[in-house]
Amino acid sequence: MADSFEAVQAGTLSARLQSPRILLRQTNWSLLGHAYGSAEDVPRALTRLTDDAPDVRAAALRHLERVNHQNTIYSATAPAALYIAGILNDPRTIPAINANFSALPTTNRSLRAMLLDWLGAMADDVSAQVERVAAKHGFALAELPEVIALRAARPAIFDAVRRYLNDRDDDVRRSAIVAAGLVLDAPELASHRPALLPPLREVLANDPDRRHRAYAKRILLGWGATPPF
Repeated sequence: MADSFEAVQAGTLSARLQSPRILLRQTNWSLLGHAYGSAEDVPRALTRLTDDAPDVRAAALRHLERVNHQNTIYSATAPAALYIAGILNDPRTIPAINANFSALPTTNRSLRAMLLDWLGAMADDVSAQVERVAAKHGFALAELPEVIALRAARPAIFDAVRRYLNDRDDDVRRSAIVAAGLVLDAPELASHRPALLPPLREVLANDPDRRHRAYAKRILLGWGATPPF
C-alpha cells in the first residue's frame, strides 16, 4: 500500500543527517571547490546563515551562489546541501529576509522557505531529466564525483525536507512540497511519490509562485500523472 501523506512526514529513512556542526568540522573544505576556486570560504558563510542579524543571514544566502553557479554542481555542493538540510529546524531560519538572490524568489520571504527552494534546485540539477539533456551534449553527468555525492545525499535531504510538508507557513509548506518532489527523483525514494501527488496538485492549482507551479507540473508529468491534475 502506498505511503500516506502523514507517513511521509513520520516515516523512517535509512539515511540520517549528521549534526551540522560535526559535518562542518569533519569536512576538509580546503580540498573542495566551487565556482570561484577553493571552498575554504564556505564554512563561514554556512554558519552565518543562522546569525542573529537578518542582513548577515541574507548575505550568507547570496554567498551560496558560489556552490551552484549557473546550475553547476561542485565538490562543495553536497556537503553544503547537507549542512543546510541540517539547519532547517533552527528558529533563526523562520523570519523573513530580503536576500536579493537572483536564483530564488527572495522578496521578504522566510529564510527557511528559501533554503528549501535551494535544496530543491540542487536536487533538480542532478535529476534524471538533466542527465538526459547532458547526455545529448556529450556529458556523462552520472559519472561526475560531485554529482554522485549529491545524489547519495538525497535520502538524508528528504528526511529533513519532509518535516515541513504540513508547515503552518504556506510559503514554507509549498517550498517543502516542491523540494520533496524534486528530491524524490531519486529511484530509491520512489515509494514516497504517491503520497506527494495531492500536495503537488494543490501547489499547481494555488501557489502564487509560478516557479513552484512550473516545478509541480513537471514533477507530476514526470511521475506519469495525467492532466487535468
